[in-house]
Amino acid sequence: MGISEERLAEIRQSLREKDVMDGGPSIGIVNVHRRIQYLFGASYGITIDSQAEQGAVVQICLPLTGLTSMTEERRTNVV
Repeated sequence: MGISEERLAEIRQSLREKDVMDGGPSIGIVNVHRRIQYLFGASYGITIDSQAEQGAVVQICLPLTGLTSMTEERRTNVV
């Protein structure tokens, strides 16, 4: 049935913050969002929209490039 405006604002704020202050109920989605941004950059990640009585839409934005090439590049740069 959607997410309340207050809860949606809290989740969106958590997605924008650099550090998670507590392990609140949105910690899983925040961790996934941060991992996507770590691997692919700030223009990628998770966005959430919701309308009362209609439902919520969660979008996950990923690049078309392969994850393999990104992880291989990171391993190469780590000594």
